[in-house]
Amino acid sequence: MSTEPRGHPRLSNVNARGRRSSLGGSLLAIRAGNFWEETPLPEGLEFEDQPTVENTAWEKHWYRRYFVQADHDVFVGKHDKIGGVVMLSIVRDDISGVGAQFRTIVWRSSGATLYVIPVTEKEAKQLAGGKEWKLKDTLARLHGCELSSLYKKFRTVTNPEVMSDLLRLEAMNPGHNRFHQIGVMYGGQGQSAEMALLANNSGSAAYNEFLELLGTEVGLAGYTGFAGGLDVTTEAKTGATSRRTSFRGHEIMYLIATNMPDADTRARVLGSAIVRIVFLDGDNTFTLESMAKASTVVVAVVQTVPDDDSMYSLTLAYESGTALVGPPLKARYPKNGGFIQTLLAKLINVERAVVTNEHSRLSVLQQAEHAMGRALETAYKKYYNKKASDYNLHGSLAPSADLPADALAAIGGGFEPDSASVLRTQVILEAFPQPITCLAPWDDDSLFYGASEGLFLLDKVSSNNIKLKLGSGASHMLQLDVLKEEGVVLALSGATPSVSVMDVDRIVTKKPKIKVLSQTSKAHLFTTGLVGTATHLCVAVHSDVIVFKWDDFDRTFVELSKIRFPAKPLTMVMSNDGSGSLCVAFKSQFVLVNLKTEAITQLHEDSSSSPMAAFLLDNVYFTGIDAPSMGAMNAMIGSACNRWLLCYQKCAVLMRVLVAPDGETSVTHEYSAHWQVPPQAITLLPPYVLSVSSSVLEVRNVVNGTLLQTFPIHILPDTTFSSVLKYAGRALYVPSCVSDDHWRINRLTPTPIDHNVLPSADAAASASSS
Repeated sequence: MSTEPRGHPRLSNVNARGRRSSLGGSLLAIRAGNFWEETPLPEGLEFEDQPTVENTAWEKHWYRRYFVQADHDVFVGKHDKIGGVVMLSIVRDDISGVGAQFRTIVWRSSGATLYVIPVTEKEAKQLAGGKEWKLKDTLARLHGCELSSLYKKFRTVTNPEVMSDLLRLEAMNPGHNRFHQIGVMYGGQGQSAEMALLANNSGSAAYNEFLELLGTEVGLAGYTGFAGGLDVTTEAKTGATSRRTSFRGHEIMYLIATNMPDADTRARVLGSAIVRIVFLDGDNTFTLESMAKASTVVVAVVQTVPDDDSMYSLTLAYESGTALVGPPLKARYPKNGGFIQTLLAKLINVERAVVTNEHSRLSVLQQAEHAMGRALETAYKKYYNKKASDYNLHGSLAPSADLPADALAAIGGGFEPDSASVLRTQVILEAFPQPITCLAPWDDDSLFYGASEGLFLLDKVSSNNIKLKLGSGASHMLQLDVLKEEGVVLALSGATPSVSVMDVDRIVTKKPKIKVLSQTSKAHLFTTGLVGTATHLCVAVHSDVIVFKWDDFDRTFVELSKIRFPAKPLTMVMSNDGSGSLCVAFKSQFVLVNLKTEAITQLHEDSSSSPMAAFLLDNVYFTGIDAPSMGAMNAMIGSACNRWLLCYQKCAVLMRVLVAPDGETSVTHEYSAHWQVPPQAITLLPPYVLSVSSSVLEVRNVVNGTLLQTFPIHILPDTTFSSVLKYAGRALYVPSCVSDDHWRINRLTPTPIDHNVLPSADAAASASSS
């Protein structure tokens, strides 16, 4: 790996701290004054997934989606212990094939927090029998809320005007703006300073081709849609035309410098845009430090690749301290709609990250908090009734057709879900007659799966579904794993569960030879990984974890050691990077064990939630920071750097673990992301983390925890999910139940980008910006 410092070919006058790897691209961000440049993905780690807008209005504006058209309850209260004025909105949501659940919004000056409370089968029967759901019970099940002991401070609101006020309050949430103005400048050959670019009255053919891809040209005189601050009178002070587009429910107006009458107008108008695109001709550079002090803190430099005029290069620089967002950058893009989709998704996500960064000079958090605080105080004075409520949920507010137009339009017209699904589903096994309890993909064409009656092999090439005759010890399958290099299947099975080692060739083609690890009797969990280059197996038996090493001569595992924990491990996972790291969860905490030294480091503890899963992000590239999977950070600072995603029933936390050469370990918390619905199962499908409940599938960006999309469970061909998920490569395998005697296996894969589709030029062209 080269360690020569370098500047970026399209951004000059930078403090070049970045370094180029043998894979191309810098591995550390480059700083230019207050800007950081994001590093493209190395070759071989590039994804072709649908670019997605994070934390969309559709996913966050629950009150408009679920409450105003249904009977629901609203409560208001005020007390120092609950942080001033707090409002609660609660609605019962009945889902076909799943049952009832309660959606809850907790409104504070800091924003709205969203919760889903699933209803158990027993509670559903009680509700059907006429039992009322109590406010106190609702508050007790809101993780991190701590309002249940103060439920008597709240009063029921029955005035229907509160619905209009809550719609307006919902629109105040920072970072969920649907309307964006993006500046566009052109730089000719040899032009690198902002003033030179602002002097251009026109651009090259390549620049005009890029504008055609960006959006549809519209006349500004009399334009009634979102204009982004452009003059829409007949005076045409900012030019006669511009370009606009719609993308994933967002309205975008481009502020195109070459369409404006003079340099002063261009500087004034583009200076108001947080995001600016700079299109450069030739092998040119743009000097960030030449920019006048303005609102622009995100700069995207687009350029035709010199040796291939069918490709664009994209360089992105933004205000330092801004959180990482998706989609990840590539070094080159074909000149098509896929590039424009990626560009717009990235710019919208970065703009939101800037305005919600409390350290940014453009942060809207403080202003939004003040505005929401004032609105809540007004609502308290208007709706609080000193007469005590009965604190039951009655559905006191009915759907209203008389809501003011400005309230319904508070977040603008064209409010609709993103039609581009992040995931697509394929059924690979249908109508299996018994519950599928575990599975393990061998390759793209074959899959082992377990059920109460034994082990089965699904061979997709020959369309065979084979029951493997392994004897009584292979009944009651609980967990499966495959070790392809060793050529074996591992199974935790039997009436008294233990781990068995089975040779793949023999169980498929010959009389099976099963080696049972007798030390693992009454085991409940196992995991595999590497210590150096040797494959190891860790098996949890009660509160002990027994460590085994693969013996290639005897083709089985031999016991090495035993580690005792204070309680029964709930989940554990071993690293495959050779470090010998074992992450174990028990009670309410995760710890990291070094199997080489048996040293234990606490990673995280949450006394209010139960651990569910852990993942080492060794195949996720954190652009702009470091690349754990490539070992780049390790080589630069002489330390081992890993990130662990630790998943609880209520949230996921990302922890960065740095191990110095002397063995000293430091642990840093990077983010927490709260599930909207308590999950039954959680898995990783890089670069996504998925949580699955009986009613919804949540898809989040694993790099920052932001919500990408949620899917009602019925859009997948299932009614319920089992608790077993398994991913291999970039496919996720999900066993699910249609009925008691009808089980299937689904294969979920990221939806690839359609390079031929441009963002919509027609939808919501006249949408109001409100």
